[in-house]
Amino acid sequence: MAIFCLSIGVSAQGTATLTSAPTVVQTASKVIDAWHLAAADADFDQYFSLMTKEGVFVGTDAGEHWENKAFKSFSKPYFNAGKAWSFTSLERHIYHNDSAVWFDELLDTQMGICRGSGVLELEDGQWKIAHYVLSIAVPNDQGAASASRGRQPRGERPSPACPRGPSRCWSKSNLLRASATTFLLP
Repeated sequence: MAIFCLSIGVSAQGTATLTSAPTVVQTASKVIDAWHLAAADADFDQYFSLMTKEGVFVGTDAGEHWENKAFKSFSKPYFNAGKAWSFTSLERHIYHNDSAVWFDELLDTQMGICRGSGVLELEDGQWKIAHYVLSIAVPNDQGAASASRGRQPRGERPSPACPRGPSRCWSKSNLLRASATTFLLP
């Protein structure tokens, strides 16, 4: 497994500066590796112990935006059957400041080459996955053909949170009550 790590800090003015904090980078890399290994070993308890209580997993399907509790319910049968998923990092870039670690990685998966990106936060003194996004890597010259094969009408794709489709889950009043960190794009 080839891993490439780079540590970037952000100063008070917001400019990126190279820093040398191998402990944070090494610890983050170990957490991410252990998280992937727990999935490959179908170790449900270990896998979810490496995510924050409010962790989010965004899958490759447009309807997959899983908050921790729903993600546990969805994935439990796969872990119980010993058939979770197996991701091997081919390349990883890790960045951090004093309160967060963020990363992106190129993965070898059962779906082919994918891209993962995520955020780790300190929870109970431990770095844990707070947010992870998995995307299938499609070569640019194949993007249009790939996108047209699986396209569903915008706004009607079901998701775990909105099984009847987003247009039936979100109203103007719901959007106004949405968290300031939630963005729904047209």
